[in-house]
Amino acid sequence: MRKNDVYWWSDAPLTAPEPKPVPAAADVVIVGAGYTGLAAAIRLARAGRSVQVFDRQRPGEGASTRNGGITSGNLRPGHAELAKRFGEDRAVAILAEAKAAREDLYRFIAEERIDCDFALTGRFSGASAPGDYDRLARDAGAISLVEIVEAMEGPLGMTECSLHAGNCGIEQSCGVRANWRRINDVVVEALRSVTLAQMLAAPAPPPEPETRRIALHLANA
Repeated sequence: MRKNDVYWWSDAPLTAPEPKPVPAAADVVIVGAGYTGLAAAIRLARAGRSVQVFDRQRPGEGASTRNGGITSGNLRPGHAELAKRFGEDRAVAILAEAKAAREDLYRFIAEERIDCDFALTGRFSGASAPGDYDRLARDAGAISLVEIVEAMEGPLGMTECSLHAGNCGIEQSCGVRANWRRINDVVVEALRSVTLAQMLAAPAPPPEPETRRIALHLANA
């Protein structure tokens, strides 16, 4: 191995495509054969475009196959820091974009039937000091129940077809798929409306029973 090679290339070596002449014209030319470039090329080619992808190295030889394979949608700045820097609305949008990117990866692996030993194993955030604990506790107000479920189990789906097309042989003629997707959306929104902080909060005391006065009239003997 060369000095800058990563050790997992020993078991999964990169392959070099066979050199081919470059066509004189193409609808789209993409520079960079990493995850982003190749994903764009696949989408364009399946839409009927002629696509050429160029890279000075073998496909994926850059950052795409040198990273540790972590697919977390979490960002290094937490919700509180993002909100302080960019405002609440943009912070929520940034975190939602990270979540959508992670879900798109799940979809891509499933639909392309890629055997890559992908597994959802959760994420652990530890607190080594009281200040770290306080920071995590404040962030709990920005974590919804649907995020917890999806971090542990993957995208929430009442049925397979609620998430991705192509997983059922009768989905084209199925009369209940649309209704299941509506139910799925309602469940997701209900879980999204409840935060981890709300679940951890002490339950509110029950309301005092309402006192009612009953008029009593005694009949004359």
